[in-house]
Amino acid sequence: MKCVVTGANGFLGQVLIKNLLEKGHSVLGLVRRVESKKVVTQLGAEVEQADLFDKVKLSEILKKYKPDTIFHLAAEIATQRNKDLIYRVNVEGTRSLAEACRGLNLTSFIYASSVVIGNPNGMLIDEKSELIATTTYGKSKQQAEVLLLNEMKTHNLPVVILRPSHVYGYGGWYGELVGEMLKGRFMIPGDGKNWWDVVHVDDVADAFRLAAETPMKGEVFHIVDDQPILMKDFFANTAKALNLRKPWHIPKFIASLVRGSEPIAAAVRSAKSSNNKLKQELGWQPNYPNSELGIKHCIGKLKELK
Repeated sequence: MKCVVTGANGFLGQVLIKNLLEKGHSVLGLVRRVESKKVVTQLGAEVEQADLFDKVKLSEILKKYKPDTIFHLAAEIATQRNKDLIYRVNVEGTRSLAEACRGLNLTSFIYASSVVIGNPNGMLIDEKSELIATTTYGKSKQQAEVLLLNEMKTHNLPVVILRPSHVYGYGGWYGELVGEMLKGRFMIPGDGKNWWDVVHVDDVADAFRLAAETPMKGEVFHIVDDQPILMKDFFANTAKALNLRKPWHIPKFIASLVRGSEPIAAAVRSAKSSNNKLKQELGWQPNYPNSELGIKHCIGKLKELK
């Protein structure tokens, strides 16, 4: 399978590329900046520099490479405070890529959306649940889903939507969190008694690959581990793995002033998600079914990477 990965130099992008290459697939990584090309090349993948909004260059690259699958990971994340930039990249950037894919003989266009787009107030949700977006990031992901499904209807784009929950791993936001904890700078926003649906990045990469290896379109899958956990316990387990005391708490309104209201709203969201569809239809099984196992693995990897 010939794969193109946007956001190839991002944390999930790098893990996905390694996963695909290990399974014998060919990968072309797309990056926005020249300095990011080296990161992808070192993984063993081909790499091209292209902005999502340079539709002409995107089309040329895709027509030349002739991919079977597009993995669209490139996005502005929830901690980005520039709301206009979130909308531009996550919605209009996705539109530009989808249009550049017209005429390609794709077997799948895998879109990285998110479960973390609304607050179900602790309810168990699945792919049929109505998720009311409460943040700019959440709204942007929902709008991108809608435009891709419309592209599927009008131009037969084989869209599959994957919605990971809070993705943690040996890098990204979780690596930064560990660094803050080691420096004694991290505090939990609010009481931390909200439910978190989390998933290890390696298990997310497995889900993305499986979705591409199984021809389908129009499907939506939630990617979470088997055991939801209270946010405070997730951070307490991280502290324990680092041989640190449990983190202190900080009022939500103060955390919002420091980190931004929308990122904190996403953090204190309370939800449990079902992974039944992912298991039943794609045969996915998490290597880290609970975050206690996953955290131990991540802390070990982070120590190795020092």
